[in-house]
Amino acid sequence: MKTKFYIVFVICFFLLPIQETSAQSFWKQLGKAAEQIGKELITPPTDAQKQEQTQTTTEQQQKTATVANNGNLTPEQRNQLFLDIYGKNSKLPEKSFLINPTKVVYYGVYKESALLLAIDKKDNNWAGIKPIEIGDLEFASIDSIQIQTLGGKPYLYYEYYMPGGNAGNYNISFGLYELENYTPYALEYEYYPVRSTGKIEVKFTPSSNLFDFPDLSDYLDKKAHSSSRISKEKNLVDVTIKIPKTKSVMSIDDGYDKYYKGTALTTAQKTALKLNNIQKKYLKDSPGCKFYKGKVFYQGVNGKMESVIVVIPDHATQEILISYDAKGNYKDSAEIAGIMNYAGDRWESFVQGNKIQTHFTWPVFEGEEGDGESFGYHEITSDLRFVKLNQ
Repeated sequence: MKTKFYIVFVICFFLLPIQETSAQSFWKQLGKAAEQIGKELITPPTDAQKQEQTQTTTEQQQKTATVANNGNLTPEQRNQLFLDIYGKNSKLPEKSFLINPTKVVYYGVYKESALLLAIDKKDNNWAGIKPIEIGDLEFASIDSIQIQTLGGKPYLYYEYYMPGGNAGNYNISFGLYELENYTPYALEYEYYPVRSTGKIEVKFTPSSNLFDFPDLSDYLDKKAHSSSRISKEKNLVDVTIKIPKTKSVMSIDDGYDKYYKGTALTTAQKTALKLNNIQKKYLKDSPGCKFYKGKVFYQGVNGKMESVIVVIPDHATQEILISYDAKGNYKDSAEIAGIMNYAGDRWESFVQGNKIQTHFTWPVFEGEEGDGESFGYHEITSDLRFVKLNQ
């Protein structure tokens, strides 16, 4: 029997005050936690165990072949299949789901870790996937485990509850695992009482890969808002950034000189928009640039987000998104669109929810490698800062 190496992908977070958390910090814990938990789960077999595994290989193959011929696997057959694939001394999982005649999904708790496991039938043979950790259960819990079909694909749905500290804060991850490629999606809910104001701040943060899957995003949003764990108190302040899908003013199809015409912003308008901040950040070597009005992307309790068009004649045109707090103070800025006149690079963005998706394109000449496009993402935090996400 082949030795099995278990690689665990961890989806967990370390609770911080709501003002300091973000989807980026949530996902950045994956590598570190996976390495530690992987060490705990991997136990190399002894020589005696190797000999025993060799002796039982034929017997296990016979059992697996018997189970594999039955398309309607009973719970007992699913358990037997699990032992045949993962080892006869393995602890049986708490739940098993027959997805179809060629896939069985399991949910179990091992060493205080909630694991997703699956066995797939390919070329008339069954094989198990490497266990995937859904969450660390030392101080947390997972429930509402169920299978959902969305858009014709099966998903494992779960709710991962993480209690907080003395402040009374807590976090809940409303999650989905797509069961064909085992891709995770999650909507994170954060609840945090603010003692200085007596208010309670709440925030919903979707994982960045939900940007392109509005059906999954809507499903998780409905599940979260119908959950009894979501607070319905009257003194809540929802600091979630909820921007309807909005495109940048500039497009990758624009002519390079499209924005050369029009009325430039006056000195008073530039002062009101605090444009000296972006001049320092982006335009130190471009004293001849002109500014034109963009559009407002967001205005609410958190502050305001508005773009400006910057033209550097005969060189480049850019659209820069600027954020301000509720008092009108400059907070942050990000380039969301642009055209490089000579290099041919172009980019545009869509803003939706609390995410910015930027589509980059550039010319690819004969003999060069690459497809000439890529995508980048930023998260918009509750205090209207733009945090670059690694994809």
